[in-house]
Amino acid sequence: MRWMTILFYNVILNAVSGTLIFGVWSICKRIWEKKGQYDVLYNCLKVVLAAFLLPIGWLYLFF
Repeated sequence: MRWMTILFYNVILNAVSGTLIFGVWSICKRIWEKKGQYDVLYNCLKVVLAAFLLPIGWLYLFF
């Protein structure tokens, strides 16, 4: 049952961290679009997608 708990917290932490980073990216997106900085916009989008996919919850549980 322990592995199920770890998996559950991992999924929740990934969703929370990914949602927060996506919110920051959405705010910055409007600023960058006005300035015409599309290269920064799409490079930061890669970081946002990684926040949803990388298991950040493991770092929280083990450190």
